[in-house]
Amino acid sequence: MEEVVIYKSSAGSGKTFALVLEYLKIVLRTPGAYRHILAVTFTNKATEEMKGRIVQTLDRLSSAPPDELAADPMYRELQAHFATQPEIARAIPQQARRVLDNILNDYANFSVSTIDHFFQRIVRAFAQELQIPLGYGVEMRQDEVLEELVDGLLLELEPGDSGLYQVFMAYLRRQLGDDKGWNVDRALRDLGKEIFKEEFRARQRTHEEKQDPDVPFDRHEVTIALAREIETLIAQTEAKLKQIAREAIALLERHGLTPSSFKGKTRSKARYFEKILAGVYQPTEAQARNIDVEGEWVGKSEKGALREALLSTLYGGIMDAQQQAVALALGPEYRSALILRQTIFSFGLLQDLQARLKIYREENNLLLISDTNELLRPVIETYSDAPFVYEKVGTRYQHYLLDEFQDTSDAQWRNLRPLVMDALSQGLGSLVVGDAKQSIYRWRNGDMKLLLQGVEADVAAFQQRARLKVLEANYRTSADIVGVNNVFFGWAAEYLASMFPEGGGDLIRLAYADVKQKPTKTDIPGWVAIEAFPSKTETEEGLTLSWKDQARRRCLALIQSLRNEGFAGEDICLLVRKNAEGTELAEYLQAAGESVVSADSLLVDNHPRVRFLTALLQALLAENDVVSQAELVYHHARLVREVAPDHTLFSQPEGWEEALAGFAQVRTRLRRLPVYACVERLCQLFPILAEPNAYVQGFLDACLEYATTEDGGLSGFWAWWEEVRGKRAIATTPDPGAVQIITIHKAKGLEFPVVILPYCDWELPPKPNSILWVESEWPVLAPFGFAPVSISSHLEHTHFEPAWRFETLMSYLDNLNLLYVAMTRPQYRLYMLTERPSEKKGKGNAEPKRVAALLEAFYGQQPLPIGTAPEDEPLVFVHGEKVDRARLYQLEGKKPDHERSPLELQTIAQPLLALNEALRIRFSSNQFLATGVLDRQEAIAAGELLHEALAYVGTEADIPAALDRLQMQGTIRAGQRAGLVEQLTRIVRLPAAQAWFSGQWAYRAEAEILTAGGRSLRPDRVMTRGTEAIVVDYKSGSAQAKYHRQVRTYMAALREIGYTEVTGFIYYVQMGEVEEVGG
Repeated sequence: MEEVVIYKSSAGSGKTFALVLEYLKIVLRTPGAYRHILAVTFTNKATEEMKGRIVQTLDRLSSAPPDELAADPMYRELQAHFATQPEIARAIPQQARRVLDNILNDYANFSVSTIDHFFQRIVRAFAQELQIPLGYGVEMRQDEVLEELVDGLLLELEPGDSGLYQVFMAYLRRQLGDDKGWNVDRALRDLGKEIFKEEFRARQRTHEEKQDPDVPFDRHEVTIALAREIETLIAQTEAKLKQIAREAIALLERHGLTPSSFKGKTRSKARYFEKILAGVYQPTEAQARNIDVEGEWVGKSEKGALREALLSTLYGGIMDAQQQAVALALGPEYRSALILRQTIFSFGLLQDLQARLKIYREENNLLLISDTNELLRPVIETYSDAPFVYEKVGTRYQHYLLDEFQDTSDAQWRNLRPLVMDALSQGLGSLVVGDAKQSIYRWRNGDMKLLLQGVEADVAAFQQRARLKVLEANYRTSADIVGVNNVFFGWAAEYLASMFPEGGGDLIRLAYADVKQKPTKTDIPGWVAIEAFPSKTETEEGLTLSWKDQARRRCLALIQSLRNEGFAGEDICLLVRKNAEGTELAEYLQAAGESVVSADSLLVDNHPRVRFLTALLQALLAENDVVSQAELVYHHARLVREVAPDHTLFSQPEGWEEALAGFAQVRTRLRRLPVYACVERLCQLFPILAEPNAYVQGFLDACLEYATTEDGGLSGFWAWWEEVRGKRAIATTPDPGAVQIITIHKAKGLEFPVVILPYCDWELPPKPNSILWVESEWPVLAPFGFAPVSISSHLEHTHFEPAWRFETLMSYLDNLNLLYVAMTRPQYRLYMLTERPSEKKGKGNAEPKRVAALLEAFYGQQPLPIGTAPEDEPLVFVHGEKVDRARLYQLEGKKPDHERSPLELQTIAQPLLALNEALRIRFSSNQFLATGVLDRQEAIAAGELLHEALAYVGTEADIPAALDRLQMQGTIRAGQRAGLVEQLTRIVRLPAAQAWFSGQWAYRAEAEILTAGGRSLRPDRVMTRGTEAIVVDYKSGSAQAKYHRQVRTYMAALREIGYTEVTGFIYYVQMGEVEEVGG
């Protein structure tokens, strides 16, 4: 391979087979070459699959009997490839064994990795050149970072003349004016996601490079000045429009006419002048077209003097006035200004969040995963000599195998390109594999245009060769389904492309140029059915069902029918567009008695035992909270007592202590334990929790993960768990026989015997009001050169129309690709349940805005290109033959279930260990001594004990009573008392804190503050006097930046409820240090 080979691999065409084949062609010739091949995939799962396929294939080639080897497709392909090198062809088994041994004994240099992992290696190698501090961390949780950035911005806001305050208030007024509500922090978080996207970063970098470093650039001042210029342009245009309208109305009045005197009366073109004077400046379509056509103004029925007066005024100035007004109102200057006015202050705040992100990285010594490509850009540009890059990384790659290339971003390819071109210049080849039809990750920066055009153009620019190979065969799906897909997507691509005139749709045609596949399963029957339901229908019981209600019922009936035909639950997959649809469907099917595996069913937090565990933790944290108590008793009744809870359970939640007497007796001690030890103790208290269970183990893993990176306290863990509980899932499938529900995005690369699309309908155009980044030579935009605009049809007739048209084209292509991925997952059966849009008024012949309309345009053709239109509704399209599972498996040569060895997950009972035992297992001896793990846990426990005692100490005189209380509760022993008296006395007498315990302040310990946004805060100590307030947070560990953010949040909440002079402190009680918090 001495060139770049580009494989166009449609669904089911054997892409992984082709990749492994190319890999083996290299290593079988030179067994040590595995060290110099980089195979790049885009997910960890794909990486493991690729490694597994290579190793399995090498093992098979090296150990299979001769007769099996001769029938092996991979072996036959390799024999053909090495036909001119008989010494290699004869020695394939021996060479395969040699390569396998090399890989297994040098696995670290078996380079199959994700593109992010490879780029991270380069970043670490060039850390010094990039001025990145040693020991930096990589942050994957961008949402949490964004939340901190937004919180920091809001906390910094102070009424006054600051640029940030003015920009924020203008943004808030715009939000309220557009009826987007008061939840500004959520709006800012949604907006702030843009700063992590490649498109924003690339444009921002270009803008910064154009800035003169010697000229100050205040982003707030520039934003405010730009907003004023926009408002001036709008005001001047609207003033001109009103002047034109007033003059036109005056002309009509001089002739005794009104706008309604013209053709159409109240809907006449001239009514536009009245609209302008009423403050409505945009003309209707009828008012804007055919202005110079006399018949549009004066009807044939008008005769005599009235006709003469109408024509006189029409040609005496009214027609000209209409043309002037429409030209102004639809002019790009005015409409662009209206569009930009909606988002200019959003842009100002985005710039601020971007600046804060830079500071956040430096303060926390970390990089975001989205930073990698941007960081590598200067490395690749500066050190474009590939050998130097390899020297720094420690490995020289000679071949690159790039998988799923349609999902590669422009920035990723820009960083890979010099390395690939270096390999080509050495006479060594690379492989690019992808399918533009399966490009469904553009929202994650994927750029299918690289596969369609970019790579070939780049290779040609380097005077190198690129060879295109199309994998035409389909090895996955029955011929009947492949036939339908060939016809449908060939038709759909042309149908949608024709909506974009002047060659605008050529990109769709190019993406689907290779859509027709040659099925290999020509003797395997398949079945395709499209069922379209009316928008609403009435049942015999008088219930009104939406089309989705009908689809759910039909989905359940289909599953039951498929089971009767011998299909197992694991054979059936329900593909949905969104997680919320999957949740809704899973709940419906589970209520009907179906076993379901979905994203939600695998969530750790959704299991009843974990819910019981979290209820116990809530009861520890909120001892007097009635809701928490009721939830705890509810789960205890269901799991432990095994009784059905009724309403009496909630009428007397105070009885929870009696129901859980053992827990009540030890809860004070539990509260003092680190979270992992606390949960282990709870599992020992309630034996049902100690029984082997993947979900409980998953929760324990989460506790351990938190305890090893944070302080291990219960309150901190609970705050963290609230953020991650919707994402933590177990890695195994609890019921292999259950029906699967997954999103189309997650189904990419998978296959299933039966696929049902229960909600086969979603929008095709771009999502309204989403952000579109635009560039323009429009002088108004000169200070930035680019800006965000809100997507809508109002972008027509603006300077931003070309960008909007292209985004619309790409959105149609994205959503057609999504449908392609869904329809190419099945092997034998495909069911598509959708809505019948033609029944909606005015929707029948319109351009398709939804998948349902696209499908209707297809199956509504006469005559149908394939399939038949059945008599019984709602079945509108069928093709193929339905064959039961046993017959299908017989035709495929697969073994029946009773002859296969089922994969069984064996559960091994493992007793829960005491905390010190668990630590000895998880840490080797040198780590144990070096980290002082036990000391750290003991220090945490001691700090929490002081923390609890201080809750009862108002003054120094309260110390004996506070310790009496703890001793009576069993929290402390008599022997601990003297030491605690000494420590507490030292704490309250510290000069920096002495005034807090003087009795001059009213104080509250761990009092709850409910913010205006509904957030619950619980600071350790709040002291008040008049309008003054002091908030103190006790900490037992070392200083961390996040502690300051936490206290600033408390301070902001106290100001919200009326305290004007608020100060905050962090008291490191074991170190005897007090630190004031600014803000």
